[in-house]
Amino acid sequence: TLIGVGPAPLRGDREITPTGFKKIATDDWPFVYMKEPGIHWLYIGMIVMFFLFSLAGVKLLAPAGTLSRPDLPFFFMGMAFLLLETKSIAFFSLLFGTTWLVNSLTFAGILLSVLLANYVVSRFGYRKRLPLYSLLFGSILVAWFVPASSFLYFESDVIRYLVAIVLVFAPIFFANLVFGREFRDTEESTRAFGWNLLGAVVGGGLEYLSLVTGFRNLLLIVMLCYLLAALFTPREDGLSRA
Repeated sequence: TLIGVGPAPLRGDREITPTGFKKIATDDWPFVYMKEPGIHWLYIGMIVMFFLFSLAGVKLLAPAGTLSRPDLPFFFMGMAFLLLETKSIAFFSLLFGTTWLVNSLTFAGILLSVLLANYVVSRFGYRKRLPLYSLLFGSILVAWFVPASSFLYFESDVIRYLVAIVLVFAPIFFANLVFGREFRDTEESTRAFGWNLLGAVVGGGLEYLSLVTGFRNLLLIVMLCYLLAALFTPREDGLSRA
């Protein structure tokens, strides 16, 4: 872990002064191999290539007219969810290490959150959007304000893991409540799913912004995406309607 690393690490009794590095790795920006924040042109090229292939796939496999009639709410929700997933994996890796077990438990938690949210939507049939979005934005803000270093106060790995689950998976759970509520009522599920997949591809590309902003600020982009999803929801099905 990089928790506690300052601008001038020590080796024995000698202070190490990195040469050529404009930024030192931290918890939020743990890229020890980079001399400064930035995105290499190769990454950008790969992102563009994957997006073009995704467009071609939707064009070939989705019903005719899918691309000509954008479903922006589902597009932005797809973007946001991939960023939430990336932030979750980075957070658990920081606390417990980058191992197969940690990654497996993280993905299992994400999938269980999705499953539970879908069950809640199908069982209780939420109609109003405003409470769901309020819970979503509130949980994201809490996750943004709480630093990873605060979890070091819990000496037990079990307690630390349980608290991290609540903090990290709450936004994922509420995000899937929003998604499940919208997808349940959509009249063109195939078009909505196609645009959601395209948004997920773009969100996968936006993950590389962490090389510039750090992982924590990805949550601000997540909030912006869900805000855009809410704003592009048709007026007749707006947030204030039941």
